[in-house]
Amino acid sequence: SLISPPFALSGPSSSINLQFSHFFNHFGTNNTATVFYQTDNETWQTLVVFNQVEGTIDNFAEEEFILTGFGNDATTIRFKFTYDDGNHWAEQWMIDEVHVSEAIAYQMTISNLLKPTYAQTPLSHFEPFTFGARGQNTGALALENVYLNVFYENWDAANSIMVPFFPVGGQYDFTASPPFMPELAGNYVFFHHFMAPLINLSGPTNLAALQIIVSDSVFATDYEESPASVQITAAAPAGNMYQLITGDYLQSFTVGWKENSLASSFTANVYHVNPGTLQTTLVASTGNFTAPATTDLQFVTYSLSSPLALEAGYYALILTPATGVSLGIGADGVSSGRYWTHNANNLTLVEQPATGNIKVRINV
Repeated sequence: SLISPPFALSGPSSSINLQFSHFFNHFGTNNTATVFYQTDNETWQTLVVFNQVEGTIDNFAEEEFILTGFGNDATTIRFKFTYDDGNHWAEQWMIDEVHVSEAIAYQMTISNLLKPTYAQTPLSHFEPFTFGARGQNTGALALENVYLNVFYENWDAANSIMVPFFPVGGQYDFTASPPFMPELAGNYVFFHHFMAPLINLSGPTNLAALQIIVSDSVFATDYEESPASVQITAAAPAGNMYQLITGDYLQSFTVGWKENSLASSFTANVYHVNPGTLQTTLVASTGNFTAPATTDLQFVTYSLSSPLALEAGYYALILTPATGVSLGIGADGVSSGRYWTHNANNLTLVEQPATGNIKVRINV
């Protein structure tokens, strides 16, 4: 027999992962290869018995076992590999690369949270938002009745249906209800995690936060400092697209300028957008304005000479610098961010993790 040294158990809920490779050249009728385990010098327990050929001399078989349920008092575990020739002619059992590690029996990893289209949305134009996330079983054991729970402060905001069986390594996209529909403007932070009855799934891989900003009037990104900027020109004008749930009046727009060497003029045009084709139709040219010279992020709000009435639908506010001028607009660097360029009555979506959302907003 080969007997390992003892390995410490971290607690009653410990799970131990035993891995090894071997070649068991079974010969005859009675020879066996057995793996035992023992906790705290108690009686040896049989883990597995091999009674047929496993692997070859050139290609060892790989084995992996997860052990759980050691009891409240167990503090150590060790393993014994025993070859028994059964008092007959026999060959050999060759064992290599034995690894013993502590495994996490039950663990979920959360990713791919569903997010609102825009980082910030006015209360009057907010549509019901459905929560969702992807879950993957990254533990050592299969799970049953897993569901996504979303909570805000001290109350449950939404729950998904249960997945009755969740295999090791499996993943599933969950959606949770009811949808979120705010009654007041505010900064809402929703925490997402997976749960299963009678099983503790808490851990750093099973918690994610989603921030939804509901404002009184401003679309698009927040007012924090930008790590980057996007340069726009007359040949490559850019801006943001917005959805109005109901008719409203455009009264002003706000731009976060950054990295402009000189004060320069630009025009701001409002287009109606076909969301299916991204083709645009000019609604109004709001006039000529001036962008300040600035190195750091500087927000400027530009008022229209008179409010512009807009019906429900999709719109784009596109900024076009004067010919030969390049203007820098702050960008927040959010990996899921987006903005749009405009050319020949068409919008083109730009999704670059290095830039994210650009700071162009309409105030309604």
